[in-house]
Amino acid sequence: MSDTSSQLFSNTFIFRNEEQLGEYISNKITHNPVSYYLKIILGILTLILPLFNLFMVYRSVIYQPEDFADIYTVFHSIIFYGEFILVHLLLFYTLIKFLIENFKNKYVLCSGQGRWINLLDVEFTLMAFNMIKLIPIISLTGFNFLSTQIYVCTPIFNKYSKSIRIILYCIFIFVISFQIIFLISLLLLLLLIKVYQVSFVGQTRNPSDWPINQWLLFLGFSANIINITDTPTITQLAFMWNITSRIWSNDSNMWIPDRLLLKRKVYIYDRFCKKFGFIKSFFWIRTMSAIDVHSLVRLSPSVERISENF
Repeated sequence: MSDTSSQLFSNTFIFRNEEQLGEYISNKITHNPVSYYLKIILGILTLILPLFNLFMVYRSVIYQPEDFADIYTVFHSIIFYGEFILVHLLLFYTLIKFLIENFKNKYVLCSGQGRWINLLDVEFTLMAFNMIKLIPIISLTGFNFLSTQIYVCTPIFNKYSKSIRIILYCIFIFVISFQIIFLISLLLLLLLIKVYQVSFVGQTRNPSDWPINQWLLFLGFSANIINITDTPTITQLAFMWNITSRIWSNDSNMWIPDRLLLKRKVYIYDRFCKKFGFIKSFFWIRTMSAIDVHSLVRLSPSVERISENF
């Protein structure tokens, strides 16, 4: 390795073994009591937003007006019922997959607390799913798709004569414009229909006049907006976990999944349970970040050097 690369990559990535992981959980997690208990308190708060979201989902379906002559009401029904179905499909699919996995591997349901913590963590994360959360996802996916279309199609047109190229450009611009209008309209429709749930805010300006039901709606809608910010955090956390499940394949000359990710997560959660108990472990893990996973699985540079010397 050259001097330049040594400066850029001075610390190698070395994973902890089982003993080092247990030592880290026992000695380092609580070395800052304020941070430790703050994470547990925040973990409790992370359960509130998903429950508010479920309240919004159920109320939208129960009080959904049925006027199929009104196009706007039809869109209401499609979005609210669609949201209801998607949330429950995600929740039940995760639970059924968990039970099937236990049955296939002959696990006893009352044993292995780490598996239950992982299930509950995933279920509460999925409870926070809502149509507003789809807006940034649809936006990024949609505009990335459009940019890919432009990138791929534009060079192809250069193969044709000038007259045919002009016709193809006009058709292409029309198609792209239609897609952009459709995408923006869909995003606005999602937002407007969800905003409709709290339309009472403009009708009853004094919050002291809101009944409890309307206060819950307002808090639920606020939870929907707050949940948008969870997406990057969840993505970073998933990416960090994904790194721990890759091995180098000389045959394909690339990193490939080794299919032990879930077992690693469950093992780490089990170690937490042995040290802190089920409830504290669950609340702490609810606030686990990509940095926390990195600290758990990787040796610190100082320890790495000691390990290398031995």
